[in-house]
Amino acid sequence: MELAVSVKNLVVEYDQFRLENVNIEVPAGTIVGFVGENGAGKTTTIIAILNLIHYQKGEIKVFGKEMSEGEQEIKKRIGVDLDDSFFYDNFKVKEICQVLRQMFPDWDQNFMDVHLKKAGIDPQKKFKECSMGMKAKLKILTAVAHQPELLILDEPTSGLDPVSRDDILELFLEFVQDEQHTILFSSHITTDIEKIADYIIFIHEGQIELNIEKDQLLDTYGLLKCSKQDAADLADFPYEYHQSIPYAEKFVIKDRQGFQKEFPDLTVERITIDELLLMMSKGERA
Repeated sequence: MELAVSVKNLVVEYDQFRLENVNIEVPAGTIVGFVGENGAGKTTTIIAILNLIHYQKGEIKVFGKEMSEGEQEIKKRIGVDLDDSFFYDNFKVKEICQVLRQMFPDWDQNFMDVHLKKAGIDPQKKFKECSMGMKAKLKILTAVAHQPELLILDEPTSGLDPVSRDDILELFLEFVQDEQHTILFSSHITTDIEKIADYIIFIHEGQIELNIEKDQLLDTYGLLKCSKQDAADLADFPYEYHQSIPYAEKFVIKDRQGFQKEFPDLTVERITIDELLLMMSKGERA
């Protein structure tokens, strides 16, 4: 399987935070969602992949190469949308496009013109005059317009209304349709990830908790809520996470169907990404 991004045993240390032996694989031609609570390490991992911070240990390859093998050429093949914007506030949208057109030989101005009109963004408007939603759309469009092979996006749909988010998600699906393009994106809007991701990576407190195909997660994992007496009667059944709440117990079950056959009187519900995140952050791992 060809990998667009490979991260092995990545360690990043700050004064009060540490990424601990992070391992990530992003298969080429797929959409990978990167999820975790605020401060879990999503942005730190992304900027490490882009070689924007120093890391103490590990190996990072993009398109099979380390950045030291040709950072400038590698980054020409990547479209980036980070949380912070690098656009000059007093530049008009038209001027931003002109600058980027000089930087990227494959810049598609027709793509920009069509999608700026669709998004209702006036090319004569200064960046600082754009609404939060317009800024978010503009950042995504400029990341795609130079026809990169890989998009790396940090909270790309934050600040967008549901209709605008859906438009952007459709754009992402079109981008990977030929299976020659890849997207790695972080988001706290897990419904967006459920709509378009092929794989989901969960990170918690600087460590990767789970890297799984989305369909496998939604088809096989489950959430069990039961009384404390029922939990005591289950003996040593396998589970992934456990949380005690008032008057009940909650468990993340890896094999929902298998558990249901063994304990037909108990109901294991299909788990959502949000519920799994909550169990990772508030529960205890088996």
